[in-house]
Amino acid sequence: MSDILTRRDFIAFGAGIGATIGGALAMGKWQGRDMPVIRAKDSKVQLFLHIPKTGGTSLREHIMNNVKAHQIVMPERPENIWHLKKYYSHYLNAQDYIYVRGHFANDWRRFLNDYTDQTTCITMLRNPVSRFRSSYQYQIENWATQGSYAKDIVAQNPRSLSDVIDIFDRDNARKNFKHRAFLYEYNDGMTRRLSGDGWNVPYRGTTPAMLERAKENLRTRFKIIGVTEEYNKFLYLLKQNYGWDLNPSIRKNVAKKKMAITDQDHDKISALNRLDIELHQYAQKLSSDMFAALGVNAAQGYQDFIKG
Repeated sequence: MSDILTRRDFIAFGAGIGATIGGALAMGKWQGRDMPVIRAKDSKVQLFLHIPKTGGTSLREHIMNNVKAHQIVMPERPENIWHLKKYYSHYLNAQDYIYVRGHFANDWRRFLNDYTDQTTCITMLRNPVSRFRSSYQYQIENWATQGSYAKDIVAQNPRSLSDVIDIFDRDNARKNFKHRAFLYEYNDGMTRRLSGDGWNVPYRGTTPAMLERAKENLRTRFKIIGVTEEYNKFLYLLKQNYGWDLNPSIRKNVAKKKMAITDQDHDKISALNRLDIELHQYAQKLSSDMFAALGVNAAQGYQDFIKG
């Protein structure tokens, strides 16, 4: 074996050290944890497609109780799958590498197609109306700073979520493409990600064909599917499939005060996310089928799980 260090070795070493230190500082739980789960030779890496504002930050907290920081890959540019492939794909052959997460707006399927034998997928979906409110509230509370689109919206003093959609529509009509990725997230954002068409389709331009591709991908590419409304069942599915020691009580990044949703808001958000509504219902069914497949003792096991 050669003693010469390659460029990839330096990248791997630096990324591992960075992830370890960053994870330790972010979570504050590095010291005193038991030894984590080690991936078996015949098992696969879990690729978590993190759809924003579905509960992924809370899931990260759960996973950090089972997997050490250097065993998790969270790409610095989680929306870009090329970044994961270029800088992190070589970790797929390391036996202590267990879990990778990211938003992956730019077609996560390209990564899977190259690494089918090494990866399995998990994801969560959320009621689109609740997700719209949560995402918008998060943006204006955390990102309404100089130069951000959230700041531009706040400056126009919208009084309701319906007003926010009117702002989206006006900016789109004016061809204000500087912030189009922001608009896409609020217009069938889940269908965009899961179909693989992502940000290549115009605002209000999503199609039934995209929905069908998203459904097929959910059905064929994901081992575990959950919905935010039944978050603990999703955790239970992970526990049963991967043996992780999960605590159903952890919740992170939850808004302290939720904005009101009027009937008009509900109707306008639903119209803007008509495909996501159907996709969310489909995901609920798939998740329920996965739960039922655990067997006759699943119901009692789940009750014991949520009781702690």
